[in-house]
Amino acid sequence: MEARLQLYAGQDRGCALVHTVTLQIDLGTIRVTLPDQIPAGPLRHQAAIKGERILALLAAARHERDHGASEPRAGLAPWNRGDLPSADT
Repeated sequence: MEARLQLYAGQDRGCALVHTVTLQIDLGTIRVTLPDQIPAGPLRHQAAIKGERILALLAAARHERDHGASEPRAGLAPWNRGDLPSADT
């Protein structure tokens, strides 16, 4: 599957510079593949971190589904779907 990300690349004349990239995510091998076009440095690091977070969320949702959850809950912590967030979160 693919994940399209927007990466912050700095500012130019007060405007944010954003690069859109597409990562490949393979749930079978639990692996994220970054495109070669992302240069080494902060952008590549940012893409890798975001890709790993997406992969972890998808893997957690898959685990929950495999263990009987009727809907994903991993991305909803610290509260459950339908519950209002407390004032301290």
